[in-house]
Amino acid sequence: MNRYLVPGVLGAATAAIVSTMPLATPATAAEFAVDSGVTRVFLDFDVLNPLGINLLTASEDALANGMGEFQVGFDITDDTDFMFDDGLTSPMGTIRHTGSVTLDIGGNEVTGGDFDIGLRDSGGIFVRDTLTTGAILFDFEPTSSASDESSLALNGNLLVSPEFSGLLSELLADPTLGPTLTGAAVGRAQVDADLVGGAASVPEPLGIVGMMLAGTGAIASRRWLR
Repeated sequence: MNRYLVPGVLGAATAAIVSTMPLATPATAAEFAVDSGVTRVFLDFDVLNPLGINLLTASEDALANGMGEFQVGFDITDDTDFMFDDGLTSPMGTIRHTGSVTLDIGGNEVTGGDFDIGLRDSGGIFVRDTLTTGAILFDFEPTSSASDESSLALNGNLLVSPEFSGLLSELLADPTLGPTLTGAAVGRAQVDADLVGGAASVPEPLGIVGMMLAGTGAIASRRWLR
């Protein structure tokens, strides 16, 4: 089995992804900030296994955080700077995590981890591997959210990103897979975060619902894996 940690096939597409926050004029101070918590992940191997994608292992902390249908969970780190106002408006910044998973992808051992959840310029939400590839692996499609003065719960689907679909196509030695995999729903994520008072300036209001609507056109135009 080949050990595949930093793929060169990402090329210019990955290098070009340098901005994780939408540009906007600062307005008011954020009311809430993510302080700690866990993001749990379920990967649908009923979909992934037939493609030649299997889970090999995960870091001990990721496995310990697994619960119910979620195979793994990643602790939210102190470097997180994600903030928002009441009603999940004016989101800004990034939720950062620690922990890793290793997959067998077409006979290649691929490790990813220390994941970031952030905002695309287009308004969508991404999940990026910062441990090895630096690539956006998934687009996060929120399905439900709730927050109060002390906690945030955010659930959503994990869709294969254009960046990750190109890597998978290369590793699985099938150039036709890229367009088919882009936008495919291959799992779910659940963010359970503890909140504290925010302090930094934030962009003009967009909101979780706004981010969902902004990404609707791009998501609808993709071919979904059946």
